Amino acid sequence: MKQWAGIVLFLAWGCVAMIPYEVIKDVDRKISFEDIKKDPDVFTGKKVVLGGEIIETQALKDGTQIEILQKPLDYYDVPLMTDESQGRFLVMFKEFMDPQVFKSGRRVTVVGEVKGKKTLPLGGTEYTYPYLEGRHIQLWAQREDYYPQFHFGIGVYRGYPYYW
Repeated sequence: MKQWAGIVLFLAWGCVAMIPYEVIKDVDRKISFEDIKKDPDVFTGKKVVLGGEIIETQALKDGTQIEILQKPLDYYDVPLMTDESQGRFLVMFKEFMDPQVFKSGRRVTVVGEVKGKKTLPLGGTEYTYPYLEGRHIQLWAQREDYYPQFHFGIGVYRGYPYYW
């Protein structure tokens, strides 16, 4: 019986796409998005994990800047599908990331170093974004993968997202 429990646990663990340990091992989990948003300069140099939905991805001369609407993360650092948010943040990656892949509405988890803040126009006013230098980005399954799907026929079917 114990061997079956081990097999089930192993298979369930393998279905969860997690962020590699090497990337998150020195993340400061005590720092929340709310803390960073209040005063980003206090946390400059700290490595954090944040997540949410992409608002916009811009390919720039010196890398890729992604604007993200913050969402709370679950136990596996996957952004929750909720309307709850504490604001927006910006992440700059040194490498090119295709805006068609990292497009608006996609859920991501980002590991990065806080670099301070950046103020940009937003809706006729100025908005101060917490600003991160990205170290890792995890793109999660698209929303349509979560809705029940029904098929008739013969064959194999995957009815759940890859990581559940």
